[in-house]
Amino acid sequence: MQDQFLNRIFAKLPLRIVFIVPFILQILGVVGLVGYLSYKTGQKTFEDLATQLMNEVGDRVEQNLRIYLEISHQINQVNLSQIELNLLTLQNLYPWEKYLWRQIQLHPDMAYIAITTDKNQQRSG
Repeated sequence: MQDQFLNRIFAKLPLRIVFIVPFILQILGVVGLVGYLSYKTGQKTFEDLATQLMNEVGDRVEQNLRIYLEISHQINQVNLSQIELNLLTLQNLYPWEKYLWRQIQLHPDMAYIAITTDKNQQRSG
């Protein structure tokens, strides 16, 4: 019964449609599969690039912060040496102004360099 029904349907279809429709369905299937795989590959590539970019930015921030903190530490060590050699004293902070101003000129990344005593005296460059 079902075979007769299918035979009647196929008997009325033109031969051109019977041959063309399966090829069109195959082509659509292949194009759809290739499109899907391309989309997934592109998505994976984008995620990989985003991860690489975040890692690179993080590494650069860490490197710049490390350099900035090293410069600050070096400036503090030089200032301590000035005090230990008695070239500058904490009792008279006025000579520190020119000295600290020169340090800022030598280290333009430093926005502010200051020295403060326990008596709340302060000088900055």
